[in-house]
Amino acid sequence: MQSPDKFQSDRLLYRGLHTADLDALHAIYSTYAVQAAETRDWVAPRPESFRDTLTMWSKCALFATVVEKESGRVVGTTSIRAPFQRDREGEVAIALAEDVWGKGYGIEVMRWTVERGFEGLGLHRLALGVFETNESAVAVYKKVGFVEEGRNRKAVWIEGRWWDVILMAILEDEYWVTKQKTNGA
Repeated sequence: MQSPDKFQSDRLLYRGLHTADLDALHAIYSTYAVQAAETRDWVAPRPESFRDTLTMWSKCALFATVVEKESGRVVGTTSIRAPFQRDREGEVAIALAEDVWGKGYGIEVMRWTVERGFEGLGLHRLALGVFETNESAVAVYKKVGFVEEGRNRKAVWIEGRWWDVILMAILEDEYWVTKQKTNGA
C-alpha cells in the first residue's frame, strides 16, 4: 500500500542530499564491497574530493539519500539520470551500505525508485547495468520487473577475471500491468 508521503516506503525515507549526509555516503562508497558491486573504476579508498562527485550526482533527474526510519541512519542512495529526455528514458542506480544487504532494502528502494520514475517523472523506460557477479542485485531487479535485454560480454575486471555486465530494463506498460495486478484491479 502506498504511503500518503511519497518520499518514504515501509522502513525507509528518501530525501535530497544534505551536507550532513556526505560523511556517511563517503564512507559507504569507500567500502570495498560497495565499490566492487557498483563501479567500473578502480576499487580504492575514495578521496575527500569524492564528496564533490556526490554533490554533482545529486543534480540528476532524481537523487535521494536513503535513510532508515527507525534509526535515522543514512544507508545509501538511489538515482535516475535522464540523458535521453526526448525518449523519456532513465538510467537507475542504487548503492546501499554493506551492513544492510540482505534486509530487503534493495527491493524496497527499487520499488520506490521505479514508481517515482514512471509516476513522478513520467518516463517510458528505466534501464540499468549490473555486474553478473552481483547475483542478489540481479534477483532484486527481476523481482521488481526488470527484464534482461542483453549483455556486455567480459566487460568488467573483478577479482582477477572478466565478467559480463547484464543490461536490464522495465517499460512503463510493464510497470502499470504489474501495479494493477498488485492492487487487485
